[in-house]
Amino acid sequence: GRRAILRPAIFAAAAAVLVTLGVTAYRGKVLSTEDAWGVVASLYPAAPADGQSLAASVIGPGGKRAAIRSGEAIRHGFTLVAGPGTCVRVRQGDGSEIDLNQGTELRLLPPGGTSDVSLQKGAVFCAISKRPPAAAPFDIALPGNQRVTVLGTRFEVSVGNAETVVKVEEGLVRLQTPSGAREAGLLQMMKADASGSISTPESIPLCEVAAWKFQADPVPPGTILFLDDFSEGLHRWEALKIHGGEMV
Repeated sequence: GRRAILRPAIFAAAAAVLVTLGVTAYRGKVLSTEDAWGVVASLYPAAPADGQSLAASVIGPGGKRAAIRSGEAIRHGFTLVAGPGTCVRVRQGDGSEIDLNQGTELRLLPPGGTSDVSLQKGAVFCAISKRPPAAAPFDIALPGNQRVTVLGTRFEVSVGNAETVVKVEEGLVRLQTPSGAREAGLLQMMKADASGSISTPESIPLCEVAAWKFQADPVPPGTILFLDDFSEGLHRWEALKIHGGEMV
């Protein structure tokens, strides 16, 4: 009698172990630090007090999706997806960071190719560490055979509605399309349409670069921010700390 009772319990425990090992093996396959493109540095809300749980995932080459958390590695060839209400920051070994806005899908490409990542949907803010002169530039593949190339800078690039928009916080960014190429520098913006035509770079205030990253800590209402503080290159958080409030 005791043997008959214990045997199902043993089988159940063994099955639980196998399931756990299976999940671990799958997660290890997706998130192993071996051949990792980078690590998920953090998940943070896309808007203040939205009440949603933070969620991000990766999609493997075979189309299989798995949830991902802060501190986990992502391998080359996988696509990182920022869920609704969630922004994701991923960090490479050289300190370069990419922030994904909610709803963004970014494929982390294998080494040796022309591009480092492929952005087909959404918006990213990139803080790319300065690379040696002999090193290949950081390259982002975009829809319509367009691409963005940098050696070390901070910028935002977004794709959608048949348009690519590049906004530069610091450094120099090159946007290339089948129709030609242009460069934008400190606090400049340029756009490319579906035909590949690129607009002349125009000046923008610092607060317009990746504004979606800085929504979670609103300043007290009625306080005044001066646009000049941003256009002169003062870091957005320092300006908010000093002045707080509304932009005028």
